[in-house]
Amino acid sequence: MELNSSTGQIKKWRLKHFDKNGWTGPDLQNLYDKRMDIRNTYSPEEMSDKEIMEAVLGRHSVYLQGWGRSSGTTNNKTDGTTTKSNQLSYQELVQRVNEANSRLDQVVNVLCQNSLMAQPKSSPTNKDLDANLDDLE
Repeated sequence: MELNSSTGQIKKWRLKHFDKNGWTGPDLQNLYDKRMDIRNTYSPEEMSDKEIMEAVLGRHSVYLQGWGRSSGTTNNKTDGTTTKSNQLSYQELVQRVNEANSRLDQVVNVLCQNSLMAQPKSSPTNKDLDANLDDLE
């Protein structure tokens, strides 16, 4: 099966979870029926099997052999398959760390001013953290 095929994944999932004794776990029949209802409503061009499985199982529950687990979402286009990454860039992560450290400093200051926390001995500044992060690059 081609990895960019829009169909076949629901059938493969059924083969994995249904044997001569029936469904191998609770609620699997219900999950399969939900998928088939959606498949009967939408054509493969409108909604791929992978998108249907993600809708029924939830984004993190979907694993299709050969697809791997990824945080990206796949969009089928007429010119091919493109992947959008949901992962933040390194600079965005650094910015979030700096913002979190700034908020933490504010909380510590409020706690110290209200005598709810002892004054910290010394903590690294954002400038120190930036220098350490630059060394890691």
